[in-house]
Amino acid sequence: MGTNPMPDQGRARHVLRLATRWPVMKRALLTALVVGNVIGAINHGDKILAGVMEQGDWIKVALTFLAPYSVATYSAVMTLLEQDRARRDMLASPAVGPNPAAAAKLG
Repeated sequence: MGTNPMPDQGRARHVLRLATRWPVMKRALLTALVVGNVIGAINHGDKILAGVMEQGDWIKVALTFLAPYSVATYSAVMTLLEQDRARRDMLASPAVGPNPAAAAKLG
């Protein structure tokens, strides 16, 4: 794994920036819509169809969408952090060294 090159506060800001990037949010929203509807239908479909939902039930439905959104966001951010770490490790590797061509390929 290696050492963390960022202090905790800087890392938290970096994670927040990654989590609020539009591609991450878009994918998480799409995941939440699909998975949230399926889970909501499984857990609350009978009450919704019967028209007997109470306020507490609607709060649970909202949380049903929050869970897949959170998981998708977490997964995306962890993947981006791992890619950053791999990029840094590759560029710092003695076998690769400070190779401008490799750095340009990685973006």
